[in-house]
Amino acid sequence: MANFADNKITSIDESIKLLPKISTLILDRNELTSVQNLSAMPCLSALSLTENKISTCPDWHLQLGNLVTLILSQNFIQSLVGFRKMYSLVNLDVSCNQINDIAEVDHLANLPCLENIKLTGNPVAGSVDYRSKVLSRFVERISEMCLDNEKASQKEVDTALVLAALKLSQDKIDSPKRVSSALGLLR
Repeated sequence: MANFADNKITSIDESIKLLPKISTLILDRNELTSVQNLSAMPCLSALSLTENKISTCPDWHLQLGNLVTLILSQNFIQSLVGFRKMYSLVNLDVSCNQINDIAEVDHLANLPCLENIKLTGNPVAGSVDYRSKVLSRFVERISEMCLDNEKASQKEVDTALVLAALKLSQDKIDSPKRVSSALGLLR
């Protein structure tokens, strides 16, 4: 484990490669806006970047492919698209960021190992039926998911299943419309 918290670090330079066997890296309360040079750390399984200045996470799977735990609370993240291929991720904490669209959770829905998500403190967490809407993205794994440190209640599971069915139904209705619309453009 290496803890470089509270050091006003603005970038992760190549010197991090001197610690190739580190499994946990803590870079909390620095001034980081991105991550780099971490792909040379094959043992890295937990990374904490709390209270930095990170606003985007483009294709982080290229830098953090084997990560199991990622803590990004209290940054400026608006989109979760950069996590869509982090297939080994089990725990993701993006609490207290700027995520305001429930559809951002769709980028996490296909992560096979993901079990714990923290979204509390984001604008999206204040929406009606927030928990059920998030859980509906994980319809086949609702019972495995822990959202904001809580497993789903039976009522939340029931609501999430209804929301998932409605979304699936809407997608099926929209799909022929999109095909028809695309064919109309070709004419």
